[in-house]
Amino acid sequence: MLPEREFFPAFTKKRWMLSSPSVLPKSGTSVPERPLKPPLKPRRGTLEMDVASAAETGVFFLFAAITLGGALGLIFAQRVAHSMLSLIFCFMAVSGIFILLGAEFLAAIQILVYLASVGLVVLFGIMLTRRQILEEDFE
Repeated sequence: MLPEREFFPAFTKKRWMLSSPSVLPKSGTSVPERPLKPPLKPRRGTLEMDVASAAETGVFFLFAAITLGGALGLIFAQRVAHSMLSLIFCFMAVSGIFILLGAEFLAAIQILVYLASVGLVVLFGIMLTRRQILEEDFE
């Protein structure tokens, strides 16, 4: 049995390969060079991933534009019913963004709480308030 100090270096892979007779060059020949690695092939599926990420980015920007348009429509609408419709578009687009982010629960809460509850309360508030009819409206 080998002493403890010599046991580990004698059986490492590198030392074993270098001392193996099949690896050592024959006398009078040079050490063979390693063959070059073949060039890397492009990964499969990268085009599909690029198309999918571009489509997802496009849908995100569509939802963002609908959200901004709904918010601006809410601010600048002349009638309260039109501003309520803009608010509904804004809330739906925000729930779409939540779905894109993978937060389906937040999207469901957005639809249930804001669209159903707050939207209906504001809609009933609009319907139940009296509007003053002025002579200017008929002209």
